[in-house]
Amino acid sequence: MHKLDLFTQRVAPADQHPIFAMLLGAEYLPERNELLRWADGFVDRDGKFVDELQRTFEGSFWELYVYAALKELGFVADFSKSTPDFVLAGKQEIIVEATVARPAQGQKGPVGWTVDDIPSTFREFNRDATIRLCNSFDSKARRYQAHYRYLPHCLEKPYVIAIGAFDRPGSHFSASRSILAAMLFI
Repeated sequence: MHKLDLFTQRVAPADQHPIFAMLLGAEYLPERNELLRWADGFVDRDGKFVDELQRTFEGSFWELYVYAALKELGFVADFSKSTPDFVLAGKQEIIVEATVARPAQGQKGPVGWTVDDIPSTFREFNRDATIRLCNSFDSKARRYQAHYRYLPHCLEKPYVIAIGAFDRPGSHFSASRSILAAMLFI
């Protein structure tokens, strides 16, 4: 299997994402090993994946997570195509695009927050999380309509958008509530 070298530093320490920099600590060896396990067989088709993981982290982390989940489910990824993220072989071939909900411009992300950033009520939190998820979904749906659906390897195949929430402090709290709400709008 193909091995990616995720943790040899390719990005200057000042430019590293705080979670990536944290993972370099000796106490995070088990987490690094798990990420390397997830990445086993993953192909960096454009040569930017490791740099993006080290610099921006969440999107690359999510792509590795989706890849690992797909492998666990028995899918085999065909990395011979440059897009979308995953062309999966099996009884039913499907195409999968991994994406993340990111913070609105000028808003805090999921790293570096304090207890003061924890919402006192989840009503506004869930509403805003739903909007961020819908924005990510809309972006990838438009990409499919404008590009992917015309690619020979995507014709007549189900298109799955795998979205992870990394859009605000405590975004891990969003669970399925904001995803279910987003599905009502889609």
